[in-house]
Amino acid sequence: MFNSPDEVNLRRYTDNLAGSGAAVILFGIWSAVRLFMQITMDRTAYEDIIETVGITDYTPEFLNLVIFFILSFFALSIMLLHLCVGVAAIRYSRGRSVRRTYLLFVAVVMIFMFVGIRGNFFDAKTDQYVFKMTALATSIVDITMIFVLFDIIFSSIMIGKLRKNVGPGLRSI
Repeated sequence: MFNSPDEVNLRRYTDNLAGSGAAVILFGIWSAVRLFMQITMDRTAYEDIIETVGITDYTPEFLNLVIFFILSFFALSIMLLHLCVGVAAIRYSRGRSVRRTYLLFVAVVMIFMFVGIRGNFFDAKTDQYVFKMTALATSIVDITMIFVLFDIIFSSIMIGKLRKNVGPGLRSI
């Protein structure tokens, strides 16, 4: 027995959505690790934070602790957002959820990432755009993630349309 074109496309888009959901989760972990690496490995970034805030009355140990907790909060927020989006995409692809509200978060993350690509090349100290290989590599990863997020939106829409055509028997392909 042969599968209909709708069944084949449904299977393709559900596989795409599940893979893209997993990629979003992994990218969330990478984003948190990258945030810590940018601050801890680059001493000038750490000093920029201290200088921007303008706090010099406290000991360096206290400032290290405060910056660590602030970074931990942002890193955890980034990971949780990506985890929620990734898990929701995987659940929707498996037919375990019918809600697509996670697409709103996908669109917001995609917009922030698109706007943030310019920031990879901006040097706050000199107030100019500079070219660095690390900024280029980061931008390539960000652009790849934008494509993954676009694939989540497109696959979710296509799955919704195809599930209506295929019927209830194959909804959870």
